[in-house]
Amino acid sequence: KKIKKEKRWIGIKYEEINSIFSEKKIDISSINCPKNTTPWTCGVIVKRVYKDSPADKAGIKVDDIILEYNGKTMKDSTNAVASVVFETLVDDTFAGQEVSLKIWRNKEELIKKITLGKLEKRLDHNAR
Repeated sequence: KKIKKEKRWIGIKYEEINSIFSEKKIDISSINCPKNTTPWTCGVIVKRVYKDSPADKAGIKVDDIILEYNGKTMKDSTNAVASVVFETLVDDTFAGQEVSLKIWRNKEELIKKITLGKLEKRLDHNAR
């Protein structure tokens, strides 16, 4: 019997770190990255948090860097870029499941618990 997975929703837009930090001149040198990665490649940066989304309720903020998803780093055996790894990890999770995100904010690592929602529609105008 096949289980139908619904599209999961965290409620953020994200991108690779390197594109934004060169613009903002934020010091990311203190990020503790896994072996064979650099601060530029070991996570994704949050660019937008949607109002009342699971991420918003969990306290995720713009410019947070997501380093781990449920204990898994943004590095995989295929050497895919961090955003692809993150998307795959989210896609492998069910709506309603609680996961932990290790984030880097203001030179500190934090753990945030988030319960994934079900994607019903996209509301770009509700971004914070």
